[in-house]
Amino acid sequence: MYVETVQNSTTRSTHGPAAATHTDSAATRPFTRRPSRLRKFTVSLAVALGLGAGTLAGPALDTAAGTDSATPQASAAPNLIGSLSGSISSITGSLSPRPGNNYQSFNVKGKTRTAIVDVPVNSAKRKKPILFMFGGYGDTAANAKRYSRLNAIAGRSAIIVHPEGIGRAWEGAPYSKTRRGEDVAFVREMVRSLSKRYNVDTHRVYAAGMSNGGGMAMNLACQAPDLVAGVVSVSGAYYDATLNNCRGRNVPTMLIHGAHDDVVRYGGGVRHGMHYYGARSAFDNAARRNSCNMRTLHGVRAHALTAGFTYDGCRASTVLWRAYAGGHNWNAFAPDAPQAAWHFLSRQRHA
Repeated sequence: MYVETVQNSTTRSTHGPAAATHTDSAATRPFTRRPSRLRKFTVSLAVALGLGAGTLAGPALDTAAGTDSATPQASAAPNLIGSLSGSISSITGSLSPRPGNNYQSFNVKGKTRTAIVDVPVNSAKRKKPILFMFGGYGDTAANAKRYSRLNAIAGRSAIIVHPEGIGRAWEGAPYSKTRRGEDVAFVREMVRSLSKRYNVDTHRVYAAGMSNGGGMAMNLACQAPDLVAGVVSVSGAYYDATLNNCRGRNVPTMLIHGAHDDVVRYGGGVRHGMHYYGARSAFDNAARRNSCNMRTLHGVRAHALTAGFTYDGCRASTVLWRAYAGGHNWNAFAPDAPQAAWHFLSRQRHA
């Protein structure tokens, strides 16, 4: 197990929060071997990643120390993603998406908004969480439902909502048709209305998203931390507005991003004429809001193509998955996005 003490240098954009910058050279980073603390670190990382502690146990586990761009050492440890997938299967069983789309309408400040709402057949007997899934720019709700596969993973356990974005986009992006706060108001109204119609556990409202939708999930953690109990972003587009002026409350957060994403680059950049934060900067932004001790970054080689990262002392789980062979997609492998998302989110609950 290797642990790195990270000296973060920060630069503050005039458009948004401080973004940590890190060198990629492992030679510039001090490494400290602490074998006596292996069990402690593996257990804490397992909790942060939403895995059982036993999944990470074993002397063969290697930890990626250094920046998230440094490749961890190969490990003979169990395939953590395989273990994760297996644990999900044991929880949900083998499910198939239900046919047809149940569209429901919501009045949001005089505007009619729509979403596909799928409700488990046994929801009247027991309170169910709500899981929102926001598609990427250009996605319809039906298309997001098709590729997200969340109905197959969590369809018996949660009310799953695939909202329709105005102009097939979500707030905070340069191509958005809504101003900041409008889509958040839409989500609040959906939670309010659905809580009247169904037996909803309002302490377990979750958000996941792809690309622009991932940015929307993070935007909810930023603007509405009182509403969401956890968020997951896959290949997220973190334009400045999605991370600006966040409200102070801890929200469990998981990010999954491909190292070879050539649409929304892992390291950030400019797209559609607007700056966006990279996955590591968005992760660090969430870590600061979740009161993590950012001096020490822990990483684990979870798969030959994947590494997971977290910090010490977070008041809410804060995790980054870097898919080394991944592009701009809703990850179907290492980690499997819907399984990893539900495994992480289903354990979160507002106090």
